[in-house]
Amino acid sequence: MPHNPGHAKFLTSEEKMLTMAYLKHELHGATAEENVDNEHFDWHWVKMAFASPNLYITSLAWFFVLIPLYSFSLFLPTIIQALGFTTVKAQLLTVPPNFAAFLCVLLTTFFSDRIRMRGPVMLVGSATAIIGYAMLLGSKSANVRYGGTFFVACGVFICSPAVMAWLSGNLSPHYVRATGTGFQVAFANCAGKTSTKANQCRH
Repeated sequence: MPHNPGHAKFLTSEEKMLTMAYLKHELHGATAEENVDNEHFDWHWVKMAFASPNLYITSLAWFFVLIPLYSFSLFLPTIIQALGFTTVKAQLLTVPPNFAAFLCVLLTTFFSDRIRMRGPVMLVGSATAIIGYAMLLGSKSANVRYGGTFFVACGVFICSPAVMAWLSGNLSPHYVRATGTGFQVAFANCAGKTSTKANQCRH
């Protein structure tokens, strides 16, 4: 893969200039081509990444976002089947809430980029997911509970790109960001084990 968009062979010279200028503006110069090209790996950058409180706060935030995300996405067919649908129909009925979540992710990522804020998006997503879980747990109606899956899907899925962009936008230069995002992904994905264990205990 190219080191940065300025080295991408599939872009024209004009596209490279525009992309690098955009990144420089968005990240306050942290990915300017001259900075990246002159930067070499050193353990100093790794220490800088682990010295940042942002790394631990956003990694924990994403960990707790991924617990409901994994448990919901992995067990959604089981949740829908418990509403009284057959196995095949339950699998088919997982498509609409996931597609709605896909659209919500596109809209919210575009919106959060425009306002340059990630926290409000995560707050809205968390509140939406809480509403969905309340519908799933508090209602006996299959229609209401199925409607709750839309709220849960839209709520939890929009938080992941927001929290990852939140960290990458607050770490620089290049190797500090690379170290931080790598740690964040590795740590947060440990939530997969927690979420499956929680569901096993519940069943």
